[in-house]
Amino acid sequence: MKYCLSARQPENVLKKADEIKIELRDYRAIPDYIDKYPDKVLILEMENELPEKFNWELIEMYSKKHINFYCATANKNQMIECHLREIKYYYRYVITSFYELEALKNLNVAYVLIGAPLIFDLKNVARYGIPVRAIPNMAYEPYLDHADGICGG
Repeated sequence: MKYCLSARQPENVLKKADEIKIELRDYRAIPDYIDKYPDKVLILEMENELPEKFNWELIEMYSKKHINFYCATANKNQMIECHLREIKYYYRYVITSFYELEALKNLNVAYVLIGAPLIFDLKNVARYGIPVRAIPNMAYEPYLDHADGICGG
């Protein structure tokens, strides 16, 4: 099992992570994360609407500097931009149908995040040849108290 945590967690918690998600508003700090966590997967959480001064060239540079850099997006135009710039990316929301899986395969995603009922039909999902992300223990109540960033929403 791998842990994917928000970059806004304390450093002692982030050291336990396998993957670190960086919010779009913090994207200019990505070089710091690349230097501090060279062995971690870094994921930039894109928003449907990018800021006016968003710099695709910087993102492209980060993806070339850090082999385990991904964008997580739900915007088809951003997916196309990532593909054209050879930036690895995935659809940031859970998919639940083979229709969605086929569409995302055609968009060249690096992997997909699946939920029920697909999570119970992995044999057929595997036929698409796309690596899978799953969150079988997703915490749906993130406002409840928890011990640390690993044990919460």
